[in-house]
Order: sequence, then C-alpha cells, then structure tokens
Amino acid sequence: MEGDFSVYEMPLEKTQGMKRGEVMLWHDFESLGRGQGIAAGWEHKIPEVDSKYTYLADKFSRVIENYEPKMFFVSNAQHNLQEYAASEEDFERKFRLDAEFYFELKHALLQRGVVNFKIVFLNRSLDDAYALSQLHRKGEVSLTSRYVGTLSPGNYGQISNSLIPCVHTGSIEPIVGRYTNGCVIELLADNTAAVYVDGNLWGQAVPYFNGYIFVFKPDGGVWIAGWRDNSLRFNNKTSWVKEKS
Repeated sequence: MEGDFSVYEMPLEKTQGMKRGEVMLWHDFESLGRGQGIAAGWEHKIPEVDSKYTYLADKFSRVIENYEPKMFFVSNAQHNLQEYAASEEDFERKFRLDAEFYFELKHALLQRGVVNFKIVFLNRSLDDAYALSQLHRKGEVSLTSRYVGTLSPGNYGQISNSLIPCVHTGSIEPIVGRYTNGCVIELLADNTAAVYVDGNLWGQAVPYFNGYIFVFKPDGGVWIAGWRDNSLRFNNKTSWVKEKS
C-alpha cells in the first residue's frame, strides 16, 4: 500500500477509522463508535498492520503474475457502500464502474505484467452494466458485465451461484425475442440479455442451472425462470409467453 496513515470519517454516521492512502483499514483498528474516535494506542499497531499488508500484497502479486487463468471480481453493489459517500454524486465519483474505470484497471493489470485474465463487474447501475456489455460486444472479451443491483441477504446467494460458469451450460438465445405482455429480451454479449418492460431497460438475464436468472431494477430483485412450451415460467407463478416469429 502507498501513502500515509490517516483518520477518515464516515460521511453520514460519523464513525471514524484508519486508512492508508485510499485503502480503508476498517478491521485493523478499533473504532469507538459514532463520533468517538479510534481506540488509544493505534499508533503502536502500525508496524503490525504494515507487515500484514506487505505479506498479503506479495502473495497477491505472485498469484496474479503467473500464467494460470484468473478472474478479477469488482463490485460496487455491497448493501452498505452508500455509507461511504456523502451524496449520489460522491458515490459515482468514488465507486462508479464504467468504461473509464474498466480501461484504467485493464491498463494497470497489463502494466503489471498480468496475463490470461478476465474482469467481472458486478454493477449497481443497470445503465452502466448495459454500456459495459456493449464494450464486450465490440471486442473487449476480457470483460464480463453483470447487473446485480444492491446485494442483500435476500439475493446474494442466487447472484453468487449465477457466476459459476461450469454449472450454467445453457444458452440465452432461446428466450431472446418479444413477448405477448409487451416485454422484450434482447441479446447482449457473453451469453447475457437485456430485458425491456414497456420499452424501458429494466433488467438483465443470464443462464442459471437449467433455467435463467433475471435481475430487475431498482434494487436487484431476483426472479428465477424455467423455459417450457415457448414461455418463461417464473418462480413467482407468472409466465411470459413468447410471440411466434
């Protein structure tokens, strides 16, 4: 890690913690709670924390610089991440996952000598996830873009399961098309699809075990669907019937 040790304060709840440079060391120093500062003696922990992260950084370097296939997961979908931002504008400045950030990250990895890698974005923003899928379609095959909304105990298990490629061998193409309820499913890239409701971009679909998983905005609501008799059968007992071409 680079930079000096300093105190940071959460924008909303005013809890304080330690950071080094831009890395927040949330679990390495004891916070006394809202507005109460940090437990005394934190200065004496600096050598221990320094040694810990030097070791972890060295171990991480050895992993990423070998020739084995590797995937880097980057998420801005944690349910409490908003607490680190003073406003929506501040959140976007700090945590937005868009094309600019992707190219910066890819460049940094290549400069480091990292090879044989993929980058997977788990995005809170459906619009950003859609735009990044277009990059994949245009040739950025090292990028996988997934819309997950805001992760919560209600959806993170299904979301994480949907990221295991070896158990999802189906194709997204059978469900692509227009449905009798007016919804449209549009093929994107990397075996994903965009979902439109009333003409508006409303979610993303990917293969999931023997069916499909749909993640809808505004907050990452998850539906599971099977495909039978030219229709999607959802786990909430609704069905979408595909129009005949």
